[in-house]
Amino acid sequence: RGGPPLSGAPRHSGFGSRMLEATIGRQLGGVVRRDWREEGLDCELELPLPSPGHRDAA
Repeated sequence: RGGPPLSGAPRHSGFGSRMLEATIGRQLGGVVRRDWREEGLDCELELPLPSPGHRDAA
């Protein structure tokens, strides 16, 4: 908030973006969506829910 307007998506993915993709996308089977708007980044994470009755092996 309150920062300068963005001129679009960055040209290269940084460590944080790659970490999100690896964790959410590949390990958890989810989706990461980024929308680089002039007023800032809008990031949406979509994760699958476990099936009913599924228990985590904690």
